[in-house]
Amino acid sequence: MNPHVPFYGVSRFYTRNRSEILQAIDQALATEPVFQGSSVSRLEDLMRQWCRRKHAVALGSCTDALTFALTALQVGPSAEVLLPALTFPASIVPVLRVGATPVFVDVEPFTCLMDLERAQGLVTERTKALIGVDLFGQPISARRFADFAAAHRMFLIEDAAQAFGASSDGLPAGALGDASCLSFDPTKVIGVFGSGGMLLTDLDTLAEHARQLRNYGRESTTSSFQQPGYCSRLSSPLAAQLLVAVRHFPERQRQRERLAAFYHSHLGGVGDLQLPEIAPDTVGNWHKFVVRSGQRDALRVWLQRHGVETAVHYPHAACDEPMIQRLRLPPWAVACPHARALAASVLSLPLYPELADEEVAHIANATRRFFEKHEQTR
Repeated sequence: MNPHVPFYGVSRFYTRNRSEILQAIDQALATEPVFQGSSVSRLEDLMRQWCRRKHAVALGSCTDALTFALTALQVGPSAEVLLPALTFPASIVPVLRVGATPVFVDVEPFTCLMDLERAQGLVTERTKALIGVDLFGQPISARRFADFAAAHRMFLIEDAAQAFGASSDGLPAGALGDASCLSFDPTKVIGVFGSGGMLLTDLDTLAEHARQLRNYGRESTTSSFQQPGYCSRLSSPLAAQLLVAVRHFPERQRQRERLAAFYHSHLGGVGDLQLPEIAPDTVGNWHKFVVRSGQRDALRVWLQRHGVETAVHYPHAACDEPMIQRLRLPPWAVACPHARALAASVLSLPLYPELADEEVAHIANATRRFFEKHEQTR
């Protein structure tokens, strides 16, 4: 009988660390205010130090962090914003929220990250910002993206939702650009059993803008409401959970790296399977292990039959989502053949620290048998 291997390991992390998590929540609820308690302050200090930033502002989500960064930089209805054509819609929604126009840049087939050579031809006098998305745990090139933004005098915002703990050119994810944004979604390498995010910046005005917006627009020293804001506060119990997750991050990251190495050693050269690789001068965090195959859909059905859950990140190029198609953008703003080809071929295999050795071996063996069977029937 085949084992059942879930795609996500959130419940396993909780089971393994249940006592520590519950103790942290209990301590926060018993001794701190529900919002903006000492756990939130400690988390902000920790993220600020980890990401080498002057400011860290805890928020309700990474989506809000991106939105607040755009509004603070006055990116609005008259502006165009460059975005990668392969990303989760949460990277796009903030651009639509502020009324700016998204312009989609095709991605590099090797890294799945924004292709700056293609971006070069998409810059116009209206281009005001670039959102560089760290994808599948691999960060964008810190040096190349910083140089590109400076050369074109545009704001650079790093969507580091998937890349905590990764680095590029010696710079940690979360340290790049005018602002960087983290996600603490349960599926991320550090996450909570709820929703959370963080805005990181070296700009005093941007940080203060975010602090006001997260609390309905309230200014901290006078308690007056300076602007219409949001309810986007991270609660003290959630921050306490994150402090537990960060404590376990180094050991869990070593396990992610070990499992990724196992996949590489056992799936290399199998069928038409293309395995993920990390770009030079980059350290990834293996948030996702995303393979590619022209037989993706059949492979996914096969693995499901053998008890292995998989996922597709992402089934559509971002420029092909209905909310974007309704904008009727010009063809040059949605030209993304590489992203479309990737959307038709990518498959995410389970990879999380609580994955047992026999489970990852079963996944690799089942994958090999699929391609062996396919070869025999050709």
